[in-house]
Amino acid sequence: MDSVLGDFLVCSGRIPYYVGNNTAKIFNMLFRENMLPNIDIIYGFSNIIVELENKSERYIVGYIYRVDHTGIEELSSWDLGMYMPKYSELNGLFITKYKNLGRIFEGIGDGFLKKKWKYMLKKEHKCWEKNNKVCFVSTNKMLSYKAGYLLFATKCKGKTLIIDAFNLAENMLKSIYHPIIEILHSLYHNEIPDDPIRIVNDQIIKYYTELISRFYIKLPKQFDVSDLLRLYTTQLGF
Repeated sequence: MDSVLGDFLVCSGRIPYYVGNNTAKIFNMLFRENMLPNIDIIYGFSNIIVELENKSERYIVGYIYRVDHTGIEELSSWDLGMYMPKYSELNGLFITKYKNLGRIFEGIGDGFLKKKWKYMLKKEHKCWEKNNKVCFVSTNKMLSYKAGYLLFATKCKGKTLIIDAFNLAENMLKSIYHPIIEILHSLYHNEIPDDPIRIVNDQIIKYYTELISRFYIKLPKQFDVSDLLRLYTTQLGF
């Protein structure tokens, strides 16, 4: 892979990293507050799929992690993929051709992921076992774009990811919010208490505020995280 394409994919990879990292931190908080009854482990897979123009080749930049009662563990790394940037503060990512994705999960060496990874491209969430559940959350194929669109909608300047397209920024937010809510729905049988919802919303706002204040991300001017979360929560009947 040449460095121009590789560095472009590294830039795009900040999107699944921020999605996955925020999601992991929210689940970590919910574990600490004992708000995930009967769940032992949650695996997370966030990714962005990039299709090259006029080519059948697709690449995937992803971030894989697990969360349990002891904390967060990053399972992926640049070493697993086909391109390693000269410098990146986001070391939990990987790049590979879409058709070779299975090799990444095999390379991690986790028995659960080796058996179940294909589900992560089909569903936002799934749990196994009646008690002491093992679950996953995934962006599945929500963040799938043509390379030309991403070149128009995003750019990286130093440590800053600039997102100029409202639709992309909203899909990024939805990729954090909806899988978490779906897990909570399955646990609480569609009657989620107020406290988990409050934690989810507060932690998302806190995370975005930190990214913006540290110049890690710049969003479209009309994009308001608090207003959108309020809208999503209202639509779900909370």
